[in-house]
Amino acid sequence: MGIFLAPPLVLFALVVAYPTAAALRLSFTDANLLGGAANWVGWDNFIDAFGDKNVRHSIRITLIWTVAGAIIPPAIGLALANFLRGASRFSTVMKSALFAPIAVSLVVVGQVWIWIYQPGGLANAVLGGIGLEGLQQA
Repeated sequence: MGIFLAPPLVLFALVVAYPTAAALRLSFTDANLLGGAANWVGWDNFIDAFGDKNVRHSIRITLIWTVAGAIIPPAIGLALANFLRGASRFSTVMKSALFAPIAVSLVVVGQVWIWIYQPGGLANAVLGGIGLEGLQQA
């Protein structure tokens, strides 16, 4: 089992863990990313950043939008689902109106793939255009 976990763990280490650790290390220095020596400054960068009223204001706005985005849309969805839970004619029409875009988008995506793979479609045109006529299929 461990051998199967090795490739994703290595990929995670290369793409997420190492860059995160390097950025964290850099945040405690006065490094100039265009070159030069980096001196350890400890928490000074963070003290300067959080001491700036513009940074504190940006953090406040970000927190407000994050909380609002995590609470308001699910609350609206739950209220709408609860409202449409009944079996009235209005709720049936509204359920259909809310579900129609989902169903239509699936139909449209399916139709686009049919156009791509049909005998005179995009896939065969691209294969013919790059000189791979032998790979074209009906």
